[in-house]
Amino acid sequence: SDVLAGLLSIVASLIAYGLIVGTIGGFSALSGGMSLGLLLFPTITRTTGSVVRMVPDSLHEAGLTLGLAQWRMVPSLVLPTTASGIAAAVILGIVRVAGETAPLLFTSFGSSRVPTGIMQPVSVLPFSIWVNSQVPDQQSYTLAWVGAIIPMAFVLVLEWWRDC
Repeated sequence: SDVLAGLLSIVASLIAYGLIVGTIGGFSALSGGMSLGLLLFPTITRTTGSVVRMVPDSLHEAGLTLGLAQWRMVPSLVLPTTASGIAAAVILGIVRVAGETAPLLFTSFGSSRVPTGIMQPVSVLPFSIWVNSQVPDQQSYTLAWVGAIIPMAFVLVLEWWRDC
C-alpha cells in the first residue's frame, strides 16, 4: 500500500494497461474502473489505518473488561468510533481519483461511441473536454466548459459534505 501510494499516476496507468487491458483483452469501462481502484486502494487503506490507530487503548481495555472477545471489539467498538474517519478516507480517495486522467486514457481508450456494455471502450471526461475545446463552434466550447465545471462542483460538494 505504501509503494502504491507513492506511485505516479502515469506509472500506475502503464501497470494497469499491462496487467488489466492485457488480461481482459481490450479497452473497456471495466479496465478503467479497475485502474482507478488501483489508485484508490492505497489512499483509503493508509487513511483508514491512521484513523484506526487513533482509537485509544483504554477503549480496547474497557471492551475486554466488559467481557467482549477480541474479535467482537472491532464491530462493536472500533468501527462505530472510527466511522466518520473511514467515511472521510473514502471521500478523500474518491476526490483523488476524480482528478486522474492517465489511467482512464490508457485503459478506457476514449471512444466517441456510446457503449452498450461494460466490456466496450468508453469516453472519459478529460478526453471529451479536450476534443470539444478543439472544435471552433460555440456549442462545443460550452460542452467543454460544462465538462470542466461539473467535476469541480462534485469535488466541492464532497469537501463540503466531509466538513459537515
